[in-house]
Amino acid sequence: MAQQSSHEIRQYLAALDRLYSDIRKWIGETSIMLIETPIEITEEQIEKYDAPGMRLLDEDGRSIAAVQPVGTKIIGADGRVDFIGDIGRESVVWLQGIETPSAGRETEGEESWILFSSIYKGVTTAGWYWIEDSRRSKANLLDRDVFWEIVAEVSDYEYGFESAR
Repeated sequence: MAQQSSHEIRQYLAALDRLYSDIRKWIGETSIMLIETPIEITEEQIEKYDAPGMRLLDEDGRSIAAVQPVGTKIIGADGRVDFIGDIGRESVVWLQGIETPSAGRETEGEESWILFSSIYKGVTTAGWYWIEDSRRSKANLLDRDVFWEIVAEVSDYEYGFESAR
């Protein structure tokens, strides 16, 4: 169990690193500043660990939003971060492929991999997703446009760019 938990934590921290790399790239075209802070994560049946958190500040140093890691023990997901602002909170979940009877396993020669299956609509690949409407289970892969939509949702901060949507 401890070995499995350690593996899950390493995978989650690597996924957080990729997420934060994307966020740095998306805000690189703005005057928004980033402050990274370690967050101690405590989950049931898993050792405590530190994960990086992030605060987004406007050009005057005022807080726009925080990106706070929640952990790996998430129902229906492999990890979660919360975007927290003055007017709201939105969750983004990390989804990996899971093996189910409907997903199955594909093999080619010596290699084998799991076909992707998810409980959410719109999930076709592993990645970070915003479950915009939990009632309909609609998932949006986190990209630049979805990131800015979430930031606006939690903080009312609008970054002016032409959306690709």
